[in-house]
Amino acid sequence: TLGLVVQGMFKSVLVDAILRCDGASLNLQGVGLYNYTSTSRAQLKTYLGAHYLASFIGNVPALIGSLSAVGNPLGLMRNLGDGVSDFVSEPVRGFKQGIEEMNPGLFAEGLARGTGSLARHTVGGFADSVALLAQTAASNMAVLTLDRK
Repeated sequence: TLGLVVQGMFKSVLVDAILRCDGASLNLQGVGLYNYTSTSRAQLKTYLGAHYLASFIGNVPALIGSLSAVGNPLGLMRNLGDGVSDFVSEPVRGFKQGIEEMNPGLFAEGLARGTGSLARHTVGGFADSVALLAQTAASNMAVLTLDRK
């Protein structure tokens, strides 16, 4: 019976890790069927199954990257990318607006907005990743200690 308990705990930890994706999107490609009346139902099932399986396999890296069990590295990269984008675009926007309005202070305001956005996105991304890792560790420890809550 100890083996069954260990096996059950392992399954619970594994299922929890697999099912908890944060911000994952699954994009399946559409399929176009032409002259499908001449194909049998079995051929159609095989064709559609193979098509959607291949489309799902193409999404696996994004799904793995958004797993909460590994800290959602895809979400972290998305946050960092947004911060870097704002860090570059806000000063440029302020510079352009400053030239139009003959106000050099708008560049400094854009620089401040971009820097603030970079800091917010960086801290927020790392905090989210650490929180997801801690949550995963806590739930797995609860399973391993046979705690029912």
